[in-house]
Amino acid sequence: MSDWWLNLIDNKKFWPILALLVMVASVAVTMLLLQRTQYRSSSAEWPANYAEYVLCAPNSACGKSGLFPSEKVMFQGQLAGSVKISGSILRDSGDQEPNESVALYLDDDKIFESLDRPGMQPMSEEPFEVTIEVEEGFHRIVAKHADTSSSPATAGSLAVSLTVEQTGEYSLSCNLVKVYDLDWQPLAADDVYVGQTIYLAVSGQTNHPDGITKARFSPDNKQTWIETTQTNDQGEYYIEYQIESEDPITLYAQVYNPELGWQ
Repeated sequence: MSDWWLNLIDNKKFWPILALLVMVASVAVTMLLLQRTQYRSSSAEWPANYAEYVLCAPNSACGKSGLFPSEKVMFQGQLAGSVKISGSILRDSGDQEPNESVALYLDDDKIFESLDRPGMQPMSEEPFEVTIEVEEGFHRIVAKHADTSSSPATAGSLAVSLTVEQTGEYSLSCNLVKVYDLDWQPLAADDVYVGQTIYLAVSGQTNHPDGITKARFSPDNKQTWIETTQTNDQGEYYIEYQIESEDPITLYAQVYNPELGWQ
């Protein structure tokens, strides 16, 4: 052992300094473990109906940790006409987190943003309701943590729960039947011959959120029906069918919605 190390050990000032360094290191480890434990346990603190929809501010320690996302798809499906979106926001916030709010987007358009409410009690709920007019079609509703603060100390996490209700009339309609060859090329009536195998296809429209789930075809004037859930690249429901006779046939098709039935 070198002389300088022996002299350092004999120095009475060495041991208090070493003890102080050990104590500081212990405090640092304890703080790090405590911080990790808090983030891990925060998911368990959210009520069951909110736990799946916790959002973190993008620039916060929570957001950067990847524990929760900063945005979440809350709904996707068919909508049309008047739509009511209602629910509540649950805030895990206190005096040190004044910049927490949530924004709702229909596709790319903001339709609602909650108010910043600093100093609210942790796990306090804020109900909301908004009614909008929607063009018929497929839509997504996304909730985003609206905070853009660069300081992790001023933003944390919140959760949102919502329901989407179509307040207008639901409708379901069926389009005309299409006929294709096995290469998916459209066929006219004159192109079809006895013994040929073809595809019969149909699509429809509905504003019901459950959409269209299946279709059926009748090649014998509605005496029998052939159901299908398979779709082609155009989203049309189809079956494979062989022409067995030169006799003219009348084709019928219907589409199905779980609430509205066959149409």
